[in-house]
Amino acid sequence: MGILFKKKGQTKVTCYIDVLLDGDAKSLRSSEGHVFQLGGNPITWCKKKQQIVVLSSTRSEYRAFTEGTKESLQLKGIFLELELRR
Repeated sequence: MGILFKKKGQTKVTCYIDVLLDGDAKSLRSSEGHVFQLGGNPITWCKKKQQIVVLSSTRSEYRAFTEGTKESLQLKGIFLELELRR
């Protein structure tokens, strides 16, 4: 088992973030998710319920964006350590 990476010669990192508002009718918490791709190949992803109930869709989007930003900073540190990106 494994992940097949296509050799495209690209080292561009792309992130997609999405929010499903009021995804859980019982808890009224939104679901968020993000995926990071390196050269078009997925390298990390996450989907989870937000920890608190938000009162607007904008706040829910900001929370999801914040989580994606934290993940990008962790990936940047890993890339620097592996000397993949400068």
